[in-house]
Amino acid sequence: MVLAKSILYVIIVLGLSYQCPKCRTHKSIFADNIFFKESKSKIRDILIVMFCWSANLGISHTRNIIPMDKNTIVQWFQYCRDITSNR
Repeated sequence: MVLAKSILYVIIVLGLSYQCPKCRTHKSIFADNIFFKESKSKIRDILIVMFCWSANLGISHTRNIIPMDKNTIVQWFQYCRDITSNR
């Protein structure tokens, strides 16, 4: 539970938007990102799963941190492997 709170703190501190230096408007970093838009999972949950994958935590440990279906975690882990592999 402490790890999940730490991950959420990092997400909140990093922020989910940025301010344009020219026009000073705030824009979501996810607004036009099809990667997150097409997902049925919450962005927060996806980021936590990606963090767990990057920390080499297993699927069981990830499920202890965030209550998500095992198959969904497996798919996100596979996606992370696919986008980081050298082809």
